[in-house]
Amino acid sequence: MERIKKYIDAPVSNIKSSFYHIGMTNVPCIFCIGATFPIIDKYIERPYIHKNKHLIIRNEEQNKRVKTKLRRIINAEKMFPNRFEQRITDIKNELIAELNSTKKNEENR
Repeated sequence: MERIKKYIDAPVSNIKSSFYHIGMTNVPCIFCIGATFPIIDKYIERPYIHKNKHLIIRNEEQNKRVKTKLRRIINAEKMFPNRFEQRITDIKNELIAELNSTKKNEENR
């Protein structure tokens, strides 16, 4: 919790401030925005559900804050590929190659 607090308390000008967000879905939660990475349906194991309900952000202001933080991380990643431990650029490139390969295989059938 101490590590998360350092990120949450970081000044907005610091990219660290974008890695976590305290908010609400159906329950209070901490969003780990820094753990975001590209994904395709094939790799989605299951929906994120709590008490048989999908967790949904209903508050538009909170949606905007989460999207802003995510946009900052993605923009930093574009400027400095693989800057973060998630290696977002490598994952994105691997998924693009996989999608292109799948598309070519379908076209050749």
